[in-house]
Amino acid sequence: MPDRPDRPGKPRLRRTPKAKRDPADQGAELAAAEAANAALLQVNARLAASRAALETSEAQLRLALDAARMATWDWDAMGDRIVGSAGREALYGRPPGTLATRAAVIEAVHPEDRAQAAGTILRAMARPPGEEEFDAVEFRVTDPDGRVRWLRSQGRVTRRDPETGQALQAAGVTYDITERKAAEAALREAEARQRTLFEAAPFGVIVIDPMSHRILDVNDQVCADYGYGREELLRMSIGEIDVLGEPELLRERGRAHAIRPGTQEFEAQHRTKSGAVRDVLVRVRGVRLGGRKVSYGAHFDITDRKAAEARLALLAREVDHRAKNVLAVVQAALRLTPKTDPREFARAVEGRVMALARAHTLLAAANWSGAPLRAVAEAELAAFLPGRPEARGPLVSIEGPELMLSPAAAQACSMALHELATNATKYGAFSVPGGRVAVSWALDPAAGLCRLRWAESGGPPIPAPPTRRGFGSRLLAATLHDQLGGRLEQKWERPGLICEIALPLARVQAGGGRVPGG
Repeated sequence: MPDRPDRPGKPRLRRTPKAKRDPADQGAELAAAEAANAALLQVNARLAASRAALETSEAQLRLALDAARMATWDWDAMGDRIVGSAGREALYGRPPGTLATRAAVIEAVHPEDRAQAAGTILRAMARPPGEEEFDAVEFRVTDPDGRVRWLRSQGRVTRRDPETGQALQAAGVTYDITERKAAEAALREAEARQRTLFEAAPFGVIVIDPMSHRILDVNDQVCADYGYGREELLRMSIGEIDVLGEPELLRERGRAHAIRPGTQEFEAQHRTKSGAVRDVLVRVRGVRLGGRKVSYGAHFDITDRKAAEARLALLAREVDHRAKNVLAVVQAALRLTPKTDPREFARAVEGRVMALARAHTLLAAANWSGAPLRAVAEAELAAFLPGRPEARGPLVSIEGPELMLSPAAAQACSMALHELATNATKYGAFSVPGGRVAVSWALDPAAGLCRLRWAESGGPPIPAPPTRRGFGSRLLAATLHDQLGGRLEQKWERPGLICEIALPLARVQAGGGRVPGG
C-alpha cells in the first residue's frame, strides 16, 4: 500500500514500539504502596487514640476543675485578651464571656479588694526576666444573689519579648477558697474565745514545754500571783519559780496523783518575785498544739487554805493539850475536895468544873489565843450573883487595865476567883446583904508582874485570922503558885478578907509578857 502523502503544515509522527514493563518492578511498587497505606492507617489510628485520650483528659480536667471550683486562664497582655476554661466567669458570679479583659476582671472584684488585686497584677508583670515566681492574691466577689465568696488567683509570666524582656503573656488558675476562709474565721473565733477564757480564768494558767520546762505562755492571774511581767516569765523555766526546782523531781511529783486520764494533780510551793512562798495546787494536762506537745498547768493558790489547815492542826493539838490539862485540874479538884459530906462534895466539884467551863467558853471565842482578865472576872463573879440587879453596881467593882491572859492563865485565874467567890459566899461579903467585893489589878512592867487584889467589905466582921488553913486556901495557893508561879498573901482584916496576888507577866500574859510601855 503506498504511503499517504503528508498533510500540509503538520509534521508526521512516527510511532515507536511500547516497551514491555518488568513484572518484578510492578510487584515492588504495589508492595510499597500497600506498606505506605498500612503506615498511614497506623498513624491515623494513633492520632485517633491521642485525640480520644486528649478529650478524656480534657473531660477529666473539666471535672476536676468543676469539683474543685477552679478555672484556668491565659492572658495576652499586649492585646489585653483573657481566655479561660469553662466556668471561670461563674466563679466570679458573672455570665460566660464577660471577663475577657483585665479591667472586666478587676471590676468583678469586691470594691474593698480591687486595689490589692490590681496591685498584684502590676507587680507580677513588672518582674524582671528570671523572676518567674507565682504571684497570688485573695479577694472577695459578690454573687448575683448578694452572697459574698472568696477567690484566690495565682499565675506567672509565660512569655516575654526576647529583646526587651517585657511580659507578653501570663497564665494561671483561679479557685474558690470560701470554705477555707470560713474555717480560718471559725478558727480565729475559737482562738479568741479560748484566749478570753485563758485570760479570764480566776486561777493561774501556765503553758510549759514538758521537755525543757520552759514557760511558753501565762495568763494575767499568774503575773498577779507571782509578781512577774509576762515577758519576764516567758524567759524563765518553771523551776525558777518552783521551790523544788529540780526537773527530775518536778517530773516525779507530776506523776504523783492522776485524777483522770492524762491529768495529774499535786501540791507545790512557788516563789514570788518578792521572795514570798505561795502554796499552790497544780493540775497538769498534756496536749498537742500545732503538732507540738505542751503541758497546760492550772495553778490554784491554796496558801490561805494551807495556813488554815496548819492553824486547825495547831488548834487540835492545843485543844488536846487543854483537854488533858482540864482533866488534870478536874482530877486534882476531885482529889483535894473533902469527901465527908457527899452533897457538899458534889456542889464543890460542880462549881469548880463550871468555872473551868466558863474559862473555856471565853477561850473558844478567841480561838484559844487567850481571854481578857476583865471578861474572866466578870464571868466568874456573875455566876455568884444570880437575879440580883445590883450585881454589877454597888456589890461588885472590877477595875484594871486591859490584859489578855494566856489560855493557861485564864483557866487558873478563873479557878482562883471561883474559890475566893465561893469563900465569900460561905463566910464573907456575899453571905450577907450589902456586902461588897472589889477586884482590881495593875501592871508593874519594871518588876514584870501583874498585881491582882481581892478586897471584901460589908460582910460579917472577922474577929481574928483562922487558926487552920482550909481546903479553899490550899487550892487557891496551889493554883496560883504551881500553875502560874505566883505569890499569894491573905490579910484577914476585920472589915473583910484582902488577898494580894503577884503573877509573873511572862507566865500569864498572852504573847509572853510584852507590856505596852514596859
